[in-house]
Amino acid sequence: MGKIRLINHFRLKTYIVFNEDLPMNKMPKYHELMQPILDALQQLGGSGTNEEISSEVTKALNLPDDIVSQIHNEDYSAQTEVDYRLAWARTYLRKYGLIENSGRGVWSFTSNYQKGMKINSGEVVKRVRELYRLKKEETAEGEPDDFELEM
Repeated sequence: MGKIRLINHFRLKTYIVFNEDLPMNKMPKYHELMQPILDALQQLGGSGTNEEISSEVTKALNLPDDIVSQIHNEDYSAQTEVDYRLAWARTYLRKYGLIENSGRGVWSFTSNYQKGMKINSGEVVKRVRELYRLKKEETAEGEPDDFELEM
């Protein structure tokens, strides 16, 4: 029998039970994809399309077909859950200032990226959300404008 952990989920204010003996073939969370995206772009020479990045990440993480083929929301698109989460991870990396969308569906490093750089994805999420919160407070009327993180 596996170990059981109780986690207080901050949004639901409930406890979730995890069995730590579950197989490692699980869907990665978006923040777990941030470093693999940077590594994939490095492998691709500093620039790559959404498809190239997705392919490199899924190979690097050895994601099985049953994980890679899961559809995010069949009612609205054929986008896979992995691609959906990769999109969120790229958005956070862009807002953090490490990558840019140099063309439609093409991503490349900014000058803030240093070759071989390792990031703390928790820090990326924290800083981007904080910046978003500050920007939202600055705008008196609803939606904040797009923002970039000062490095």
